[in-house]
Amino acid sequence: MSMMPVNTDSFEKEVLGDDSFKMMFVGAEWCGHCKAMRPGVMEFSAENPDIKLCYADADESAELAERFGITSIPVTLVFKDKKEVLRKVGALSKQDLGEIVKNYR
Repeated sequence: MSMMPVNTDSFEKEVLGDDSFKMMFVGAEWCGHCKAMRPGVMEFSAENPDIKLCYADADESAELAERFGITSIPVTLVFKDKKEVLRKVGALSKQDLGEIVKNYR
């Protein structure tokens, strides 16, 4: 599974639509750390097709970024039971993502 793009309009349905574990990455095209993180996220996604991974562009979804008080990118938000259970600011490795799943899924 690749990352599902989400925006202000689709967030409720795609991320909060059910109680399952989800990870949402917020970044921007111009963000170097976001670009550096992407290959590891894509590898993680390919190895974990049962986990829904979403991506929101902070510039294109400014209302969504504001809703979550995002002032720095990249940021990874983890949702479970329709609630944010973890927030990690900064670039994460594939191994970091695996640890998050192990600890929060």
